Amino acid sequence: DEVYVSSEKAIASLLDGFEISPYDFVSGILADEFSDHISLDERSIEFWTYTLLEELQSEFKDVELSEEYLNTNEGVIFKLVISGRITEYFEEYGL
Repeated sequence: DEVYVSSEKAIASLLDGFEISPYDFVSGILADEFSDHISLDERSIEFWTYTLLEELQSEFKDVELSEEYLNTNEGVIFKLVISGRITEYFEEYGL
C-alpha cells in the first residue's frame, strides 16, 4: 500500500479495541452530520457537545463505545438513535 494508506491501517490497528468517549462520539456526529446547521469552530462544537451530553445521558448508560461496537448492527442503530435525538433537540429548541 501507499504510505498514507499504510499509515491509516496502522493507526486503525493500534486503536482497535479502545473505547471512544461519549464526548468524541457526539462531537463527531455534530461535525459529520450537522455541519450545515452549526458552526464548526471549536467553541461551538464544545458547547453543543456538552449540552447534548446532558440531554443524552441516559442513552449512554451501560454502552461501551468502540469501533468494534459501532461496526455492528447494534452500534449502527445506536448511532442513528443518537443522531435522531440530536435532530429532535435542535428542532425543539432551535439553534
